[in-house]
Amino acid sequence: MSKLFDDVTVDRICPRVAVPRYAVIEPCEKISGFDGTTMVDFQVVAGDELSIDKVFNDGMPSVDLWLENHEVDDNTVHLKVREIVSGTNARYFGAEMRNVIENIVDNEHKRVIVDFAGVEMCSSAFVDELVGKLLMKYQFIAFNSLLEFRNVNAINSLLINHSIIQRMQGSRIA
Repeated sequence: MSKLFDDVTVDRICPRVAVPRYAVIEPCEKISGFDGTTMVDFQVVAGDELSIDKVFNDGMPSVDLWLENHEVDDNTVHLKVREIVSGTNARYFGAEMRNVIENIVDNEHKRVIVDFAGVEMCSSAFVDELVGKLLMKYQFIAFNSLLEFRNVNAINSLLINHSIIQRMQGSRIA
């Protein structure tokens, strides 16, 4: 290990360019027997403001390849439920799916197609955690403009409609 600055320590596996508070590490020929890998090993002072884009991209915005692979166009993302979560039988999986959708809608400002292709049956807890909570967060009109549900079979459609009705009845102003 060699110390370049008071707060940046790097070893000599690969060539590096270091600046105070962070180190940019170039791709290595070989690390641990794996070709074409990059090892990044640094510590960040939690109290300091840090932009990952500035560290790794010279201030240019980063590209989210996962998101790009799911984009239909500049404004729409297509998510297949079976590819995002490992089950549809528990509230936990609904929360996981909802979190992905909320991140896309809130951070990327994109419309989301939620594709239920290949999903035979969901639990009511999964549907309520996914659909019911999204409805409450975005409210009815925004919910309808931000989300589209595709390939929903009859059973899951009943569960989704039931969740929407329950949430809307529960939110009535007396």
